[in-house]
Amino acid sequence: MNAPRVLILSDSPLVAEVLWSRASARFPGAHCQHVAATKVAAEFLATQAVDIFVLQLELFEGDGLDFLRQSRSCRMRTLVISGCAAPRVALSLRALSVEAVHDFRRESFAKLDDAFDALDCGRRHWSASFNECLFGGEARKIRHQLAPREQMTFALLATGLGEKSLADHLGVTRSSARSLSRDLHARLEAHDRRDIERLGARLGYTRFGKDGLQPFGLSVLIDEYRAQSRRPAPLPAMILSLCGMKTEE
Repeated sequence: MNAPRVLILSDSPLVAEVLWSRASARFPGAHCQHVAATKVAAEFLATQAVDIFVLQLELFEGDGLDFLRQSRSCRMRTLVISGCAAPRVALSLRALSVEAVHDFRRESFAKLDDAFDALDCGRRHWSASFNECLFGGEARKIRHQLAPREQMTFALLATGLGEKSLADHLGVTRSSARSLSRDLHARLEAHDRRDIERLGARLGYTRFGKDGLQPFGLSVLIDEYRAQSRRPAPLPAMILSLCGMKTEE
């Protein structure tokens, strides 16, 4: 990739400086542009062609996942910088087909060179911690234990949704939502909603903030689920692919 156009979205001057220097070193003559807000980034993408988009996921103004979802229609390769290696975040990034993910809390910024090399060659490069979220540990046990619809039910219940909201998101009746919730509690040996919420927080589906339970950009998975559920398929294909399962014939 000769002299690519690189857009960096980060509200940290230090992080932005490191990303700029690494990108410039890897791609001599690259046209780098740094912005600190999603609104400015959206305006830039609307008027300029970008080859590589580098996003700091945790922004002061909120979760960068939603902006990433809105901008994924642009033809560009994406590198996400994040310090939150949690299963739900990893699943969302996978749903958005992000090519490279760097965990800046567990890996040095020198490892960014590997990520930029992968983008240049059209390869996928994720930090080991994010791959572990997808394929290892307790998250793997949950995925193997639960069917795809149960996994989405778990993700939604973990954010504190009630039966009506759960039914709306899954596109089912309240009776079906109640049944799904009851079966899920039995499968996970959860006594009440609090147990589900605690497990969701431990796996990274939610976090406890000053205003209570907060989801990590869950709208990414919800929107994908809705799009698939409108089609006449036995199970949502997106959820099946996230779980590494084959779609039903």
